[in-house]
Amino acid sequence: MGGELFDFRWRVPVSGYCWVDGEVGAGPAAGEKVRVMMPTHAGAGALEREYKPLAEPALYRTFADVLPTEAALLAFANEWGALGAPEPFNVRLPGRSEPMIGAGGETLFRWEMAVSQVRHAVLLWDMIHERQQALPQHFHVGPDAAGREVILYSSIPVPAGASEGEALCRLRAVRQPDGYLTVRLEVAATVEQQTPLLIQNARRGAFLPAAWAALRRLVNRGLRDGCCPQLVQVAGELRPALRNSAASLIGCLWLQLADAINGNRAPRSCRVCKTWFEVGSGKRTDKEFCSGTCRNRAYRERQEHARQLAAKGKLPREIARELDSDVATVKGWLRTK
Repeated sequence: MGGELFDFRWRVPVSGYCWVDGEVGAGPAAGEKVRVMMPTHAGAGALEREYKPLAEPALYRTFADVLPTEAALLAFANEWGALGAPEPFNVRLPGRSEPMIGAGGETLFRWEMAVSQVRHAVLLWDMIHERQQALPQHFHVGPDAAGREVILYSSIPVPAGASEGEALCRLRAVRQPDGYLTVRLEVAATVEQQTPLLIQNARRGAFLPAAWAALRRLVNRGLRDGCCPQLVQVAGELRPALRNSAASLIGCLWLQLADAINGNRAPRSCRVCKTWFEVGSGKRTDKEFCSGTCRNRAYRERQEHARQLAAKGKLPREIARELDSDVATVKGWLRTK
């Protein structure tokens, strides 16, 4: 099966989105009060802009960093768009006495759950790559409700030496202290997948196989809800080609994350503008800046910092030591105005 990604495009209302009070209109939860995000101006004539989410380096990282607050989630939506697949709600709009019946929108809970799940998948991948010593705090071996021995992953860490009561309290928490929703799952989806060797490794403290299994299940669950393979037309070709595609923005974010894991492309935050970019897969692994513009800006800032230190009476060798440079370079900076 083809592993290439389809050129996915997404639309964002130029007027942006807003939060409104609403209620579920039908089903078992009918009448339940909810906060709903919906376009500020919708319907015929509403202006939209289009962009390519997959062309934005590590957009899934940008999403994972969003705080689970109304303001932060709204700012992300205004920049990148809604998650996709809105549901009908009865909402009350400012300036209108009567509620709007069946308006399409997305609940605050859905946004909180989406950002929490992507964030926990990203943090788990980071632990696998850089902080494997933290894995034991997130994995626990014990019996499930049916008495089977299973490996449980929890996004809330349980410190070593925690009492059974403290551990149980943490594992049952719905929301973490940082505001994100908790994610808990059995590492393997079926009894057959949870092999004795997997449990054996976990019992002796080797949680890396369990971590990969948990990450695989987290990401696959996201892919299943918003992605699908499609036959697409390729420019200049008569025969269609098989590509991985997304049906929504949240599906696209999961697809981008899965593709990064598959290509072992570790993301990095630019030292200057903090924008995420990917390294690996043939790219320089020591890259610190997302662009030449940011690299030049950092260079100019180091020059200016050197001049400021010199104005305070520091010698070139002291400045070189503080800025992790050499004396000749520092002297050149001080001569340049």
